[in-house]
Amino acid sequence: MPLKKMKAPATTRSSEDRKAIIEEIKTDEEAVKSITDEVAGDDKDAHDAEEAAKNPPANLSDSEKAAYVDAKKNDEQTALDAAGDARERLTEAQKSLDDAKAKLKSLDDAKKGKI
Repeated sequence: MPLKKMKAPATTRSSEDRKAIIEEIKTDEEAVKSITDEVAGDDKDAHDAEEAAKNPPANLSDSEKAAYVDAKKNDEQTALDAAGDARERLTEAQKSLDDAKAKLKSLDDAKKGKI
């Protein structure tokens, strides 16, 4: 009987650790998806701004066209910068997700070894 009492807290702790890691994985997966969507949106914004700069409205005067093109080029650069920042965060989020998955695998492997 005392042996079972000693195993119960370890099993409970292991179960709690597993639940915490699974929650971490879910959170990291949501972050990866969200940031991936953000990158796609920033890339689209950059592309749209680039296309707009290449094709300013015909009804603008020459000075208005120049200002329009400059504004669109600035918008493009802003979107490219945002996409770059998001890609860095995506790399970090993906690493965190991979680490959490590795922790879960290690915990599961250790549990299998004890059975």
